[in-house]
Amino acid sequence: MEEADQAKHERMISALNAMIDSGHLDEARTFAAANGASAHFQERVQANVIHDQEQRRQEMARDAEARRANDAADQARREQAMQDQQAKFAQIDADQEKFRKEHWTEIKQQHPEEVLHDQFPTFNRARSKWCSVNKDDGSTVCQ
Repeated sequence: MEEADQAKHERMISALNAMIDSGHLDEARTFAAANGASAHFQERVQANVIHDQEQRRQEMARDAEARRANDAADQARREQAMQDQQAKFAQIDADQEKFRKEHWTEIKQQHPEEVLHDQFPTFNRARSKWCSVNKDDGSTVCQ
């Protein structure tokens, strides 16, 4: 007789678990009360709550990690773009200075007003300084 009772109890617990797992909590509560399994019902519901909370905590942690990774990648892209832009400024500055030095005599003769203007300091983005052009050789002079 014990085996039959045990098998009946296991079927009842299995049916109760199926109701809980499918989300029919009111039906499962009533079924558990009618079959003397309210303690099992409460344990399963509490275990599900704890499981759901842990899943939410893990999802939040994954989301936070993904946000941190995305933020870091965005920051790296911004820094790379700034470095690329700075390299372009430096190349342009070097090319301009090289041209000025190679053609300084001609520039002074053909564009004296520009030579005069270039002797006033302007902000040189490539060097991050205030610079002007040396009137003797066309080189860049920074303060």
